[in-house]
Amino acid sequence: MIIAGEIWKKKNKVPMKEINIKVKNISSRQWPLLLVELNLVAKNWRRFGPKIDIKAKNFDKIIKWGKKKHGEAD
Repeated sequence: MIIAGEIWKKKNKVPMKEINIKVKNISSRQWPLLLVELNLVAKNWRRFGPKIDIKAKNFDKIIKWGKKKHGEAD
């Protein structure tokens, strides 16, 4: 007898895919904006299934800065 959870595991067994992005010729002002954009893509795609994990130096600090509204204190 096959349980529904076992069927789900068999159907949804997709290997994790990994991508490395190397960025050249980017200014110090463009870098945080690129990370904020990638984070927006990750959040908006989450409802369709993919879970995107972004790793970068000071990523959480940059995203916090990116979510800040104009005129808001640190």
